[in-house]
Amino acid sequence: MSSDLPVWEVPSSQTNGCADSDMYCGGGPGGPGMWGHGGYAPLGCPSDLWPPPPNHPAILHHRMLRSSGMNQSGNLSSGSTGSNGSLGGQRKPRRRVATIAQRRAANIRERRRMFNLNEAFDKLLERGINVACLDVATLDKDVGTLEYVHLVFRHAEISIWRKYKQDPYRDDKFWPEGMGQLTTQGILNQYHLGQWIGERYTTLLQNRTFRRKLLKMYSGPKEENILSATITANGIFTSGPEALNELKWVPMPVTQDKSFQFTDPKCTKFEELSKKFLSSNEYNTLRSKYDELFTSAAKYTGIDDRPMDFNDLAELWNTFIIESNKKLALHDWAKSIYPKVLAEPAALAYILPTWTPEMKKTVGGRFFKSLTDLLTNKSNGSEKDRNMTIFSMNDDNMASILDIMGLFNSVAPPFDSAIIIELRKSLDNNYMVTVLYQNETFNNTEGKIERVVHLLKLPNCTEACPLDKFKEIVAPYSVDDWSSYCQDSKSPIDDTKNMNSTNRTNSSECSNKLNWYQIVVQIGLAGVILVLIILGICARKTKDPGVSNDVST
Repeated sequence: MSSDLPVWEVPSSQTNGCADSDMYCGGGPGGPGMWGHGGYAPLGCPSDLWPPPPNHPAILHHRMLRSSGMNQSGNLSSGSTGSNGSLGGQRKPRRRVATIAQRRAANIRERRRMFNLNEAFDKLLERGINVACLDVATLDKDVGTLEYVHLVFRHAEISIWRKYKQDPYRDDKFWPEGMGQLTTQGILNQYHLGQWIGERYTTLLQNRTFRRKLLKMYSGPKEENILSATITANGIFTSGPEALNELKWVPMPVTQDKSFQFTDPKCTKFEELSKKFLSSNEYNTLRSKYDELFTSAAKYTGIDDRPMDFNDLAELWNTFIIESNKKLALHDWAKSIYPKVLAEPAALAYILPTWTPEMKKTVGGRFFKSLTDLLTNKSNGSEKDRNMTIFSMNDDNMASILDIMGLFNSVAPPFDSAIIIELRKSLDNNYMVTVLYQNETFNNTEGKIERVVHLLKLPNCTEACPLDKFKEIVAPYSVDDWSSYCQDSKSPIDDTKNMNSTNRTNSSECSNKLNWYQIVVQIGLAGVILVLIILGICARKTKDPGVSNDVST
């Protein structure tokens, strides 16, 4: 693409129509890019900047109704009126922006006014650099030196994990690795992600030589999470301690992460909020829109013992992606709904857990508390050893993180995609946070996989967001004391005002049960002691010499 305009202002006529098309970039079943893994064929239309969300009216409409503390709508700020903005003492109505290019240009200008990054971005544009695909060296020069990286990736591709009644590929012969297991291509792609991380952050990782204090690796509880963590670690590090040089891999400790687990310990608040939302009129209205799809999906899948929900549709979405990546021809019914019809309801499954501000806080509370603590400790010098933290998670966890920050694009995070949160130190010693999303791959002219990185913009901040501002944005969704917060269902929050009193008093009921138990035990002990005393008295009377049984004379 050649144009004198910045990449975000190029008219759609010069971008193969992707900017204006209501179809999906890469389109069609198994198509590359955003809708599939995208690692097996060149992208037909790689996005130049963070692509706008697909045109899902239901998601956009209901998202506007959510009482979120963050501006997710992306509306432009109403700038000040210029000197020609009034005539005859009356304010002239603001001109309606008509084209996508003009809206993007106005949005960029507004972003720059929010924070003084004009010079940095002007330098990038003068050199013709694609802002969406900035490498570390460019960001180091124009934003600030990289100090720390917080990275979350989705595990490697796995085989299908549910067998559907009419799925022609439900037989085990199509999945030699086993159901729900890492595929060969998935393992290779995950290893490539590790190599890419190691190459991108080689300086931060001290030339990719394993040192335990440099990097902390966390994993979800599932097998695919743990295996993906170890595969990624071995892609990151090219060498380890000298004594282990004969090994072709580096032993890397992986710690189980509980940021998104609500059963250990059990989270009463999460259960209450979920139950309340799923029984609300808002949810029922939303679900009723897809009654026809749920009915046909139930016939295809054979799920007839319970009503289908949005999670079932998301699993169907993943199944079709996996089968498409394996070059398997989809069933006729699958072709009729994938990807276009299924895209919107499948995407809803990823944002329902974070639908309200309090649900966001419950879901992301531990993760964002840990994140902000690490960023703070790195900025004040109290954390000197660790340069990177990596999490091996699932697609729903990644979607929750993006949605809480107001950055979810209504597309399920692909396998081995990554959210990257970087802490940088500017020339004037201010700490900045950049959020990147690596969710696209394509084969270059040499046949090698290239990874596309998108530079995201947090609502009410700039692409390079000051650390204090970043912490302010995510503070409403951070929890200091998880155990107390999770079990305290009496807290005065909007989402639990009308909660059933039985659910709200679980903790007090538990305490009352404990008190009654103690009383019963004490009464029982007193009874036993009384019986022993009576038996002792009787025994003494029996042995009294004044009452003898001897009848001899």
